[in-house]
Amino acid sequence: MTIKIPKHYMGEPIEGSMERILAGAPLQPAPIGQPSAQPFILNPANINNAHEYIILPGATHGSYSYPEMLVAMERTHHGKNWNDAHELLVKENAYMLTIRQFVDFLSLLKSGKAFDGNGRQLDKGKLEDVLNDIIEVREPWRSEWLDAKFEDGNIIYHALERKSGSYTLVETKEPLVNYIKKDKSPGIDLSDWLANATYHGLPSKNVNDGSLYYWKPKDGTVARFNAGSDGAVLGCGRDPAVTNSSLGVRAVRAKI
Repeated sequence: MTIKIPKHYMGEPIEGSMERILAGAPLQPAPIGQPSAQPFILNPANINNAHEYIILPGATHGSYSYPEMLVAMERTHHGKNWNDAHELLVKENAYMLTIRQFVDFLSLLKSGKAFDGNGRQLDKGKLEDVLNDIIEVREPWRSEWLDAKFEDGNIIYHALERKSGSYTLVETKEPLVNYIKKDKSPGIDLSDWLANATYHGLPSKNVNDGSLYYWKPKDGTVARFNAGSDGAVLGCGRDPAVTNSSLGVRAVRAKI
């Protein structure tokens, strides 16, 4: 498995990124409507631990679609900020779930029928364990980054395209539409969010009330999902520079 390591991410050079973060330098996204200067080139997954991944079937939501992919059952790279988590995944020939893909992943887990990366059907109890580790209101606190950055009413994320047997992650910037523009604390209904999310994965304006906390997108913020004893939260107004030992990321790999 090989990967072409890009020189830039989100319009910023990767080399020296840690030094710039520590120095407090701002990170700027790529120009609106344009791919990043160096798209990520990914190879289809061929991994030894495929049993530790779940196959997420390809899906289409309005104008947005993605192919079948492998999603890790466990989070990794704990204690890394959003930008560093992206950078580490790229070096491993992997990438981060968008909010829309995360919604579909949760729906798949709730369905009770899914397959590991080797094509073997997973026990329903295993799927419940993975789901509860993400959403259950209990100790300890758990959290994971999602591939979404917000700016001036737009969302920046990566779309997966297949060309000549390999995959390219193309940075995309689009206007946010039909989403809740205010915090809900609490909250929104988890099942209604999963069933009726926008094609970007955000709760629709008509989502039912419930116990899931929701923090609206803000300029310069990113998305993550977390749960603990105080509740579960879809946070779209998070600081990308934040780190925490319980905050990780779920690796995703392109599938043949």
